[in-house]
Amino acid sequence: MIGRYYAKYVDLLAADRGVVAFFKWFVVGFLLQVVAMIPVLPLLAFAVVTEGDAGKAAAFAFLIAFGAARVFLISLPCARVAERKGLGSRLAWGAGGLLFGQWILALAAALPPRPVDAAAS
Repeated sequence: MIGRYYAKYVDLLAADRGVVAFFKWFVVGFLLQVVAMIPVLPLLAFAVVTEGDAGKAAAFAFLIAFGAARVFLISLPCARVAERKGLGSRLAWGAGGLLFGQWILALAAALPPRPVDAAAS
C-alpha cells in the first residue's frame, strides 16, 4: 500500500514542470517533511530539556529520524524523477536532494524532460 502511494508521488513529480510546479513541490516537500517529523518531536523536546548522555542520545535519534525522512521523502524521489526525465545522474540528483532538500525536489519537478537524443549524448 505504501509502495503504491510512493509510486503515485514520484509519478506526480515526474509529470509536472514549470515555475508553478517549482513552488508547488517546494511547499509540498516542506510540508511532507514537517508531517513526517511530528511523531519524533518529543525526542527533540527531551534532548533540549535533558542534559548529559540521555539528551545527546535523544538528539542523535532525532537526527537519524530527520535523515531517514529526508532520504525517503526527498532524495530517492529526486533520483527517480531525474532518471525518468533524463536529467542526468541519479546519484547526483539523489545527493542534491539529501543536501539541499525540497529545493532540489522542486527543481527536479520543474525542469522539462530532456529529449531522448540529447540525453544519450
